[in-house]
Parts: sequence; C-alpha cells; structure tokens
Amino acid sequence: MSNIKENVQFKKLSMALKDCLILADRGFRGKDFNQRLWEEQQVKVKITGRKERQWIENVIGYMKEKLGLERIRKIRNDVTFHSVVFSIICAYNAIVLLDLPI
Repeated sequence: MSNIKENVQFKKLSMALKDCLILADRGFRGKDFNQRLWEEQQVKVKITGRKERQWIENVIGYMKEKLGLERIRKIRNDVTFHSVVFSIICAYNAIVLLDLPI
C-alpha cells in the first residue's frame, strides 16, 4: 500500500518537471509513464543500482543530520515545504562546491 502512495506522489511531483534526471529505485518502474515523461517533458527516470542508491542515502542522511532536513515535518503547505527543501539542497551544493567543513 505504501508503494502505491509513493507512486502517486511521484507522478504528481514529476508533472511539473522539465529537462531533468530523476534517480529512482525499483519501485518506480513504470515503463509507459517513464516514456511519456521523456517524450512530453524531457524528464529521464533512471533506476538506480546499489552504489548510486548508497550515495543517495548518504547525501540525504547528511542533509537530515547536518542541514536540518529532518526538522521540516511540521510545515503545513507545499510551497513552504519545497522552499525549505530547496534551500537545504542549495546549502548542500554550496558546501560541496566550495569544499567547506561543517
């Protein structure tokens, strides 16, 4: 049941995307949907393997622990939630690009 809800959320979120790459796990194998995303929006869905998955998990863990991603659960609207997540991702990218310690 949880996987079905995740797929529905994934489809809703992906409809606003253009010209990007989405890394997903095996749960998001929807050949027809993925093909339509590519044809209509130039969004490529790549099913990740072990090494990529571990890297993604490490980055998310780092953002949760060091940059406060885990503290945003109480936000009540989508705009605020996405703004906070986007800010955290920007901070993470700046830290990586500038090779800054935390």
